[in-house]
Amino acid sequence: MTPDTNKALVRHFMERAFNEGDLTIVDAALTQDGIDHQEPLGANFATHLKAVITMLRSAFPDLHFEIHDMLAEGELVAFRSTMTGTHRGPFQGLAPTGKSISVAHMHFVRVVAGKTSDLWHVWDTAGLMRQLGTAARVGWRREARCCAKIREKKALFQSTGGDPCGECLGECYSGAQCKYADHR
Repeated sequence: MTPDTNKALVRHFMERAFNEGDLTIVDAALTQDGIDHQEPLGANFATHLKAVITMLRSAFPDLHFEIHDMLAEGELVAFRSTMTGTHRGPFQGLAPTGKSISVAHMHFVRVVAGKTSDLWHVWDTAGLMRQLGTAARVGWRREARCCAKIREKKALFQSTGGDPCGECLGECYSGAQCKYADHR
């Protein structure tokens, strides 16, 4: 099969399986011995993929994958996509929030004789959980902007079990430039 044919097969699969929720395409589109490389060796690819689609569509009934870029060479198809939806059903133990999500994904798919044999996939799960309001904010990026005096105060208060200075530390975590001239 040509790279363009493989790209068309992958687009068609994403549309039917994820965007429309048609699980019948899963068995038709995967090789019998297919591998999802994020799952333990020996996991049944088709069974797992059906469970993922069902879980996502139950949690986000308006689930949609938009493919932004797609490249193919030989048997490999790579694409970047964004998953969107509204959290209207349980997800990872989290009750529906009604929040809209937009999550980046990267996929590599091997297509052999018109069927998917391998999947490598990464997605921004931390970003998804932040959007649903369940993940702690990442503080290290903000702390990098702290002046030395604020970092000292924070360390002092934390080592004594006290709370950091609200006014000074508040500046640090807001990302604002420190207003104290001696805090460099």
